[in-house]
Amino acid sequence: MAGNAYGGSLGTPFNDSQTFDSSKIYAPKTISMIQGIFNGSLLVESIHIIYEASDKTIFNGSKHGGNKNKTSNKTECGPFTFNAGEKIIQVNGRNDSRIHSLQFVTNENKTIPDPKCGGNDGGAFNDSNNGYYLSFISGGSGTVLDRIQFHWVKFQDATTELPSTSATSSTTTSTTTTSTTRTTTTSTTTITTSAQKTSPIVTTMSNVNSSSLVFVPKHCTDSTFIGLSCNISNSPCELATPCENDGTCISNKVATYGYICSCLSGFNGTYCELDQRICKPHLCLHNGTCNETSDTTFHCICANGWEGIHCESMINHCEGVECMNNGVCRPLLLGYKCECLGTSYYGSHCEFTARKVVISKIISKSFSYIAIIALSLVVMFIVIMDILTYCFGIDMTREELERYRREKRDRKRINRRVNKQLIRTNIS
Repeated sequence: MAGNAYGGSLGTPFNDSQTFDSSKIYAPKTISMIQGIFNGSLLVESIHIIYEASDKTIFNGSKHGGNKNKTSNKTECGPFTFNAGEKIIQVNGRNDSRIHSLQFVTNENKTIPDPKCGGNDGGAFNDSNNGYYLSFISGGSGTVLDRIQFHWVKFQDATTELPSTSATSSTTTSTTTTSTTRTTTTSTTTITTSAQKTSPIVTTMSNVNSSSLVFVPKHCTDSTFIGLSCNISNSPCELATPCENDGTCISNKVATYGYICSCLSGFNGTYCELDQRICKPHLCLHNGTCNETSDTTFHCICANGWEGIHCESMINHCEGVECMNNGVCRPLLLGYKCECLGTSYYGSHCEFTARKVVISKIISKSFSYIAIIALSLVVMFIVIMDILTYCFGIDMTREELERYRREKRDRKRINRRVNKQLIRTNIS
């Protein structure tokens, strides 16, 4: 059974079971670790496990981590060798994008190492399965131990042998035609068969009466194939293709389902179903390119015309651009456009004026000039008349004014005479 994966997506993938003898079940015998400071954090630099198989043969696993010798203040944790029959039943640790600490608990109630190997950064985790013990590890490593996943096996799997097939019968006569057998018996026949999950079809019969028809499957000489013609592989990797996201399926009889998935960098989980990549598809919009700048950060290189953390905003090319004559600037993907008001102006910045507007301006200015000239002449005439009158005693309108006054006085006299005559006439 594969447990959860802890850590980040960096490092070169590893899986200790890839070089195991698939007919044997393994468990850690000796564990060695090194802790050190990397980027200011105390963490697990490397881990090395020596495995012991169910038949007591020893397998020396690879060292994972510590490839470039970039950590400081290194300290060895171990080696720790387990007693016969002593198994790891629980793993405690801390992690973020790397493995910061590890500590193992055995079925003899030992905690190894104590204190833990590594520091206190990252989040705590606890991995265990009731009734299971640790068989092997997988993960990713490079400068340090970047990722680790624990694989568990049931306790009885290490000691229980596959049951054999036994049959007890009395006075049995059989006649066989192709794959069908007619069985006649005068007493009770009991057949008990036990096999693994991937074995061919098995049949259990009890109290079979005479003249019963029983299907007996064909036995394949190669136990890795099944089917009537023994041409179908019983490997779960070929039957189901369980690994997602281009993960590689590896047959492993020790595993719960008979296989393990080796995931590509950035993917995790039993079936590589967890996408833990920093740069996921469509993280950078509008055809932007995502680059990982660290274990937790990224940078989007945007296509022309776009900007923003995720290339989500179109660049505003109207900044600093002035459209003349009250034109309006409209930003475009790779530039801008000045929209001029009506048909009166044109040009890339509305800087040109239409001919009809020029003519109308000239005409309006002409009328304005004429009005100004006329008003100026009137004012000048008045000023000249005042100068002649008050400075030189020349009044060009005096005679006219005198004549107008005389006529006005004469009209008043005539009107008075007429009124007197009318009064006399009315009295008489």
